[in-house]
Amino acid sequence: MTPNQVKYALMQAAQPAVYADGSLTWSIFQQGAGRVWAPDAVLNPPQGEANVGMVTGTPYVGPVAYQDGQFVIVDENGYPLG
Repeated sequence: MTPNQVKYALMQAAQPAVYADGSLTWSIFQQGAGRVWAPDAVLNPPQGEANVGMVTGTPYVGPVAYQDGQFVIVDENGYPLG
């Protein structure tokens, strides 16, 4: 498997932390894809790749950024959207 295939398998197999009622323990921004669930990632790897369309060495600006202690939606230049 390529590094991008390994990352994809680990993210797809990750299990989010939840309370007994099924609600998230932490937000998706705090826990990411969730805790690694290696048995599924190794024994049943999904087909796909992470980082599709990203170019090595170029800065990545996503639609959400952490600024001044909070998550905000930003444009392609990193400026908060109203």
